[in-house]
Amino acid sequence: MSLFENATAEDLTALAQRLRGYSGIRQGTTRFAVLIAEEEQTERAHDGVRKLINEANDLIFVSDLLLELAAAKKGKSS
Repeated sequence: MSLFENATAEDLTALAQRLRGYSGIRQGTTRFAVLIAEEEQTERAHDGVRKLINEANDLIFVSDLLLELAAAKKGKSS
């Protein structure tokens, strides 16, 4: 049994919301990093910005998957 099989729809929704919050933090960090990258004009700074954007997008993607799983669990329990 996986952790997700034992989790309730409410648990999955709460986890998805937390991931969305982390994504928001990453997006805020990204905005700050963009300003630094524009100042420095270095490839290393631009790589860092790309990594932050990818992390934020990954968090949103996983959050969406968790919400779909939660919806499926709600549908099964009805």
